Amino acid sequence: MSQKASHLEACLKREITKLYKESFGKGPDTATVRIQENIAIVKLEGGLTLLERSLMNTIDGFRLVRNIRDQLIEEHFQIYSSTLEEVVNTKLDKVSYAISNDNDTIYMFLIFKDKISKP
Repeated sequence: MSQKASHLEACLKREITKLYKESFGKGPDTATVRIQENIAIVKLEGGLTLLERSLMNTIDGFRLVRNIRDQLIEEHFQIYSSTLEEVVNTKLDKVSYAISNDNDTIYMFLIFKDKISKP
């Protein structure tokens, strides 16, 4: 990977980590960002709050955590999309994510309208 590409991924990682912390009150322990075509793949380890980790151990906990996060992402999408679009210089189309059932890891997929051009 070129130095310019890794710089773009590092910038995106920094912004995502900051926005994540603002949204959920806790930032991830570690974050990794990889860019592929028009998708930024984000791995957030240690991204769940203590309350969320406790809820994940209950019968309906996974669904409850997912519903709360869905609402927060929907509300914050418009606020944060402009920041992320500025970093990659293209319009953000959709945000999707998955929460690992067996560990404290969240995978996010930021899908942009156009291919992310690595400077």
